[in-house]
Amino acid sequence: MATLAADRLLEWILVRFNTLKYVSISGNYCSDKKTSAVNGILGRGKYVIAELLLPAKCVKKLLKTTPEKLIQLNIKKISSENIISGVFATANAHFANMLLGFYLATGQDGANIIEGSQGLVYAENA
Repeated sequence: MATLAADRLLEWILVRFNTLKYVSISGNYCSDKKTSAVNGILGRGKYVIAELLLPAKCVKKLLKTTPEKLIQLNIKKISSENIISGVFATANAHFANMLLGFYLATGQDGANIIEGSQGLVYAENA
């Protein structure tokens, strides 16, 4: 709707000021269905914080590791490797995979997943 309204407004302006021209209705500041710094700074949609506490016993039994090794994996793989690969706005373990399933199951546009793929994962031994 915003694009349609802007197009109508531009037509109105161009009729009144015939020396003006425009190349594109979008200045690429719109960030629907694409990664952008503006989404990271201003946000878009919902902002969610989730916390999970796993007892050491569960980590050992179900994940076959220790809390300390899990924390080191988070530091080495998720945080450090994302920074090395040039991903500065996010450090995560594929939020998008889980969110896409939710989007599709609820009839939402799966292409919006790009906006839901930014996030941070942090691990500590509490």
